[in-house]
Amino acid sequence: MIEASEIRGKLAAVSLGEMSMDDFEDWLVAHSWNMHQDSTPEAIELVSSIELLLSERDEGIISNNDVLNGAINA
Repeated sequence: MIEASEIRGKLAAVSLGEMSMDDFEDWLVAHSWNMHQDSTPEAIELVSSIELLLSERDEGIISNNDVLNGAINA
């Protein structure tokens, strides 16, 4: 189970420079596996939005800052 507040806390750590975007992505992948079975709709939607942003970053469409800003506003 993953909670939206936990995700937002990790995003805050990225924003403050306490965690890299790559470390955040690794954490997210590890903690969101099978989340559809026991997580809230809010958390599922947030993870889906962030995964899309990370995919766009990997394609070179947006930057890490864009991912962070988009995720915070999701």
